[in-house]
Amino acid sequence: MKKMFVTPSELVRILNNVSGCKFASVSYTTAKDANNKKLSGGKKNEYYDRVETMTTLSGVQFNKSYEIAVNNRIGDNGDGNGEKAFTAESLPWGSWIVPNKTIEHNGNLYVRLYVTKSCKEDKVYLVDGCKCSDDSEIEKVKAAFRPSSPSKRQEAVGIEEKEQVKPFTLNAKSISQFTINGVTYIVATALNG
Repeated sequence: MKKMFVTPSELVRILNNVSGCKFASVSYTTAKDANNKKLSGGKKNEYYDRVETMTTLSGVQFNKSYEIAVNNRIGDNGDGNGEKAFTAESLPWGSWIVPNKTIEHNGNLYVRLYVTKSCKEDKVYLVDGCKCSDDSEIEKVKAAFRPSSPSKRQEAVGIEEKEQVKPFTLNAKSISQFTINGVTYIVATALNG
């Protein structure tokens, strides 16, 4: 496997030139402010601004059309023969640099990816900079993060949560490694870019 060191902006330029929908692997870190200040019921979150995660996802999709993917699941459980009744809305924030690939928002560059059923996740939780390994503490830490919720628009067209298309967007600066087309790009965020 070929390896290349790139800056976040170089990674975005490379990804903008990828053709076709591809499977990829990505490693990234979440910021401490990604968790909730308060838990359900208004209870203060003891982990707020103390937890970061280091995540590696294998089997994510890149350069996928959200609208086509949702339409492929309508009424057919994903076999591609459903009616085409779903129209994607515009981005709720930012603007596409290249549709289905990369986004710019407030001077930051983002990469759009999709979680698949075959996606494998490896996640490490850091509390105050130290790896969390106690199972009971990991469960408490997980509750500190904003829960994912199903798409109401996909539910409205008959797609159950477990079958929904799940896009997610990463700030290019949070990505430490991205593998696609047989090349692993190691993202050097300390470099300008």
